[in-house]
This record gives sequence, structure tokens and C-alpha cells, in this order.
Amino acid sequence: MDLQNLADEVWDGILARDPWAAERAGREVTVLPDGGPEAVHRQAATARATLARLDAVPVADADRLTAAFLRDHLEHEVAETERFWYRFPVTAYSAMALADQRTSMTGVDLAAPEGAERLRALFDSHVCAVEQLRATLAGQRARGVRLPRSAVGPALDTMRGHAAAGARLPVPAAALTRLGAAFDALITDIADHAAAGPAEGGMHHYPGGDECYAGLIRLHTGLDLTAERIHEIGLSEVDRLTARIGDELGITDEAAHRARLNADPATFAADPAEVERRLQGHLDRVLPMLAGQFAKLPAAPFRLKRLDASLEADMTWGYYDVPGADGCGYYYYNGSDLPNRPMVQAASLILHEALPGHHLQIGRQLENDRLHPLRREFTAQRTFAIGGYCEGWAEYAAGLGYDWGLYEDPVDRYGRLCSERFHAARLVVDTGLNALGWTFERAGAYLRGTGFLSEVEIGTELVRYAVDDPGQALGYHLGHWYLRELRGTTDALTFHEAVLDEGPLPLWLLGEHLGGAPVR
Repeated sequence: MDLQNLADEVWDGILARDPWAAERAGREVTVLPDGGPEAVHRQAATARATLARLDAVPVADADRLTAAFLRDHLEHEVAETERFWYRFPVTAYSAMALADQRTSMTGVDLAAPEGAERLRALFDSHVCAVEQLRATLAGQRARGVRLPRSAVGPALDTMRGHAAAGARLPVPAAALTRLGAAFDALITDIADHAAAGPAEGGMHHYPGGDECYAGLIRLHTGLDLTAERIHEIGLSEVDRLTARIGDELGITDEAAHRARLNADPATFAADPAEVERRLQGHLDRVLPMLAGQFAKLPAAPFRLKRLDASLEADMTWGYYDVPGADGCGYYYYNGSDLPNRPMVQAASLILHEALPGHHLQIGRQLENDRLHPLRREFTAQRTFAIGGYCEGWAEYAAGLGYDWGLYEDPVDRYGRLCSERFHAARLVVDTGLNALGWTFERAGAYLRGTGFLSEVEIGTELVRYAVDDPGQALGYHLGHWYLRELRGTTDALTFHEAVLDEGPLPLWLLGEHLGGAPVR
């Protein structure tokens, strides 16, 4: 057994349980995973055995990164047996797997041989997956891990949205009745146990939560840092960026400045079409700046599209989706509640999501045939510890707009500085809520003073950090901070190619590969 074959086995295992990745790889999906604890334990057992086999495999210098990446992945697979019980599967980001499952079903060609039978099998497993959500919540309650009362309303909205979308699937009415009954039972279960959870979220509320959060930090950032150290970095970075706002823009009273912006109709988009026009306008300004900064750009085009209405209420902005069947990468923007969504961060946002951010990095990654699929392809599995790299790169990329003169307009510059400071504030708030005992009131006040967010957006962000995906938000600014540290005085083109050419790596491994000092 050599390293290539071992990596192939791990990748095949991922494709067997991840329909989204399997379809991207051209495999026909015939069953959807239920996502329950038994499956997680099976995966962990396989990962332990594979780690033992990896220890016996000779590794050539050319394969060192793949071997280290594989080990990191497998170690996180093993840790999932504990982390599983701290993730609430009914919140907005955690429940997105349900949307992926619907996509698998709507993609079935009913005119193909056995197409109807395949759709029936997929639908049956989708119903089982919804039923498993209820079983998971019961297992969490038995371990003292209960959905916080602050997250009950958003969770109910999320499940009702998925139920409504499921009711439009192309299956017989009797089958839709079964799915509706499964969602009804789940929604009733959430409501019936609402009063028993803690008032607010945060890992520290739960038995073993502190230890789990420490592992989530490593998972989501790829760095070995304590919650306390990350909190300190966040406070220092917020202070640095606040000083820049005063020094570069002469703003000393931010509350008054924001009030003036909020009173200006130009701060807001009139309709979703204007949101798209503004984002596209900033992107058009970016494109001429890329020459000389990158040796190559992705061949895949980039497009803008509005977020599905069922997701808009519980997502602050939107998300980037990697190039798929049509070959395009998409940013799905939030077009709802526009009178309460200031557009001052639009320039920063599109650099982060498109070029030179996510679309440039991910497009090059997917087009890099030198990389093993384990390192090249995307998967819905949470165990790839590359969030710090991917989100850190996107934030680092947005920061390049300072050098390129893209934030010369005072509104755009304030928006970028606010966006960067907001991501730094996430380091403070995420660690505060999950490890240091902060209340939602304290965390909300901190965000209110350091970001340019509406009250609705602050509410969705707090649930995201403390309930939906603890630790995930750390990767953005911490990755950006670490990439700045790694770059030092290296010229842009050399550094960008060194970071991008090997695809996404856990940040500790990227630092080792580039010869950087261990982060402290």
C-alpha cells in the first residue's frame, strides 16, 4: 500500500457518504446519508485504522504535503465522534445539507431507465435524514446539550423553510405527506423542548463544551491557539483598525457618522437588482488590477445570483458556491430587508467573494490537476480543516484593495475598515460567547460598536457563533492575520503563487511549508 492508494481510499469513502461531492465527481447518487451518530462512529473507526496504516507508509519528499494533509484530515474525522453532539442540525448553516439533498433529487432524470426508482430511493433516504434530525436532538438532550432558547425561533423558521421547499419535490402526494409528517414531528419536538434549553448559546454551557471548543478552534482555523490568545489578538486588531478609521478618515464620532450614512438614501439599495448592479460595478473595477499580482487566473466565469428566499431570513449576507455543472462560480447575495442593509461594505464584500478572493482561489484549486482529489475537490464534510486558509485568503484578498486604490472613496474605505474590524471583532465575540462566559447582550453591544450591522444582522450573527457553528467565524480574520504575518516583506506575486499553488492547506501546514515561524 502506497500513499496514493491510501489517499484514493479516503477519497472514495468521502464520495460514498457525500452526495454533493459524488455528483461533482460524476458519480450517480442512489442514497442520501442520514448524518446520524452511527455513521459518524463508523467513519471514525475507519479513520483510526487508516491512521495506523499511514504510519507504515513510506513518504517521499514530493508527497510530504499530501501525507500531512491526510493525517490532519483523519485526526479530525476521529474527533467528530465527540463534536457531533455539540452541533445543532436544525440551525441555518448546519441544515444546509437538506438543500443539497433536494438538489440531488431534483437532478434525477425521470426519463432515464430506473430514474423513477432512483428518485424514490433518494426521497426515502431524505425522509430518514429528516427523522434523524429529531433523533439527534433527543441524543443531545440526553447528554445535557440543549438548543438554546435564543435559537429556537430561527431554528423553527429554518425547518419550516426546508419543509416548504421539500413540499415542492417531484414525487407523489403520498410521499410528500410522509415528508411533511417528518418535518411536523421535528418542528413540534423543537417547540415542545424550547423552554428547557439555556437562555443563550455558548459551548461553555454544556458538559465537555470547553474541550470541544478547543478542538473546533483547531478545526476551523488550522492553528494551535487557545481561546484566550485568540481573544487577545481580536482585541488588539479591533483597536488597530479603529485607530485607522480615525487617522485615515478623520472620524472621531462613529455613532454620528453612521447616523449620517443611514440617513443618506444612497447608503441603501432600492431593490435586489440594484444590489447586484453595485456588486458588479465594484467587481468591474477589480479586474484590471489583477495583472502582475497573479501568474494565472481561473478559467471559470463568476456570476451573481440572489439567495434563495428560504435562506435569507437567517443568513446575514450570503455565500459563494464553487463552479458546478455550468462551469460558473456564484455569489448568492441576500436581497431581503434592503432598507435595513447598508451597502457601505459592498466593495469589500465582492473582493472577498469573487476576485481576488474565493473565486480566484477556489477556481485555481479546482483547475489544479497536480493535486490529489482529496486536496483539490470540495466536499460537504466538515473535517477538512481549511477554513482558516479559505476564509483567511478571501479576507487577505479583500485587503489588497487598499494597495490597488479601490477604497479611495471615503464610504468604500470606511466600509472596508468596518468589515475588517467586524471580522476581528468575531475573534473577540466567538471566544467570548463560547469560552469566556459572555452574554448575548455583551456580545451584541460589542458588535454594535465595532461593525456596521443592523439589529437583525447582529441577531443572526450571535446565533451563528454561539449555536449554529461555534469557531467557524474565527477563520476569517485569524487566517488574514496569519497570512499577513507569513508574507512579511515578500513581493506580492511570489507570495500569492506560493500560497495558491499547492491548494488549500491547514494554516499550520502552510506555515511549515513556507518556512514561517510557529504562530504564538
